[in-house]
Amino acid sequence: MISMPEILIIVIFVVLLFGPNKIPELARSMGKFMGEFTRAQREVESGFRSQYQSPQPKGPKSHSKNERIREMAKNFDIITEGKSDDELLDELESKLKAK
Repeated sequence: MISMPEILIIVIFVVLLFGPNKIPELARSMGKFMGEFTRAQREVESGFRSQYQSPQPKGPKSHSKNERIREMAKNFDIITEGKSDDELLDELESKLKAK
């Protein structure tokens, strides 16, 4: 941690090095640099987050695999009563190959 005397020495050194008229311009350019640096840092972080997060399902509710198979079978006019998912998938496959 920098103490108050050290900060005072740094300020005096900056004033002597750049002059009192140049300090506001330096502060402005440092502020712009810090803003651009922060913005770039956020962009990189959001890029990493979006790349490594698993996609969230869109829509109100995702259906289970079983529900989707039965819904698809009904769309192809396949009777779903008393049939397993594997049987329905086989029938769906044969209907799709027939088309």
